[in-house]
Amino acid sequence: MIAIFGLNIAYALVIPNEFGYMGYTFKLDEIKLVFGSILLISFYFLSFFIKDKFIFVTWNVLFIYLFASTVIHYQYTNNAKITQIFSVGLLLLILIPISRINIIFPEIKTKKNIERIMMLVCIFLFIPFLVLYYNHINIKNLFLIDVYETRYIFREISHPLTAYIQAPLARVLLPVLIVKSLENKKYGRMILSLMMIIYIYLTGALKSVFFGLVLLLALYKGNYQFKILAVLKGVSFFSIIGVILHKINGAVLLIDLPIRRIFFTPANLSNVFNKYYENNFTYFSHSPLGRLLGTYDSDISPSRFIGEQVIGSEGLSANVGVFTEGYISAGYFGLIIYAFIVALIFLFLKMTKIDSKYFGIVVVYIYYLNTSFLSTLLLTHGLFVFLIISYYLLRHNEEGVLISYT
Repeated sequence: MIAIFGLNIAYALVIPNEFGYMGYTFKLDEIKLVFGSILLISFYFLSFFIKDKFIFVTWNVLFIYLFASTVIHYQYTNNAKITQIFSVGLLLLILIPISRINIIFPEIKTKKNIERIMMLVCIFLFIPFLVLYYNHINIKNLFLIDVYETRYIFREISHPLTAYIQAPLARVLLPVLIVKSLENKKYGRMILSLMMIIYIYLTGALKSVFFGLVLLLALYKGNYQFKILAVLKGVSFFSIIGVILHKINGAVLLIDLPIRRIFFTPANLSNVFNKYYENNFTYFSHSPLGRLLGTYDSDISPSRFIGEQVIGSEGLSANVGVFTEGYISAGYFGLIIYAFIVALIFLFLKMTKIDSKYFGIVVVYIYYLNTSFLSTLLLTHGLFVFLIISYYLLRHNEEGVLISYT
């Protein structure tokens, strides 16, 4: 409730005033405010019917990141559509019965030297980044300086090979090695893995790679209840303290990066997409299947089209998530399909009995749910690799225990 309050005041008191030029608006509508508040409170109490620890924590991250932020944006934005609220709300409802499915994949025995093999594979995959980009590294990017300049440079020089192996390497394989190295006290291997992730971040300055590493380390220790409290405390701190600092000296840093960009930019862009495609659905023609069948009649992706042609910013790729993709593909029918697909992904992770030490990686992919289309998420961002790795290597050693929060 404190985190939701913080997001409310951050949006109502700061974001439209400071970032109105980006399309954020504020209109106090008492009916929408009451409707949104009832919706948030009702869904909050639904979480107490969840019976699995992994699903419980995942549900709460989805609730605060995807659902609450979208409802708050809808409350205060003039002519905002309710489509994304419907899609994420449906996913949250589906996860409740999924949490009661007590089926676990059979145990898989792996080789004792699997970590050494993974380390060799990571080094082999890392070599192209070292050879191709060593003379384009900008150390200032570690302090989030010159980030967009670096992105522009790497947009011109990026190689297709590194583009496809970056996500599986930096977001799955190396983070897994870091956790396993910490567990086994192999600190040399851990430091080498850390250095490779940091270097890969510097080859393009994608903040998601850097903050994915931060999340992995921040959520490494503690049980699932500790982890969700850590996430909610972080949201509460950045939003409430950010508003206070803004009122004292006009500072917007704490509101801009962790709150506006992460919580409200996807909702704002989704609204633009949903309005444009409301009566002009793609019927999945933009997806790899549609391109394969030759049914997509545009030279650029929907993200680039909306960024350049609708928003009017040259070179802008307005990235949105799988829920928005569901709507632009087939309206509410598409939303239902994509909600079930995402629910099945979390069911798969639940059935693997994934160790809580790797929950930081799960949170990163929850973030990507709101910033990339499904095919991109599975292939380019490495979710498919993560699912395979979780099945073989990320299981908890003990039997899973179902608990009741009622």
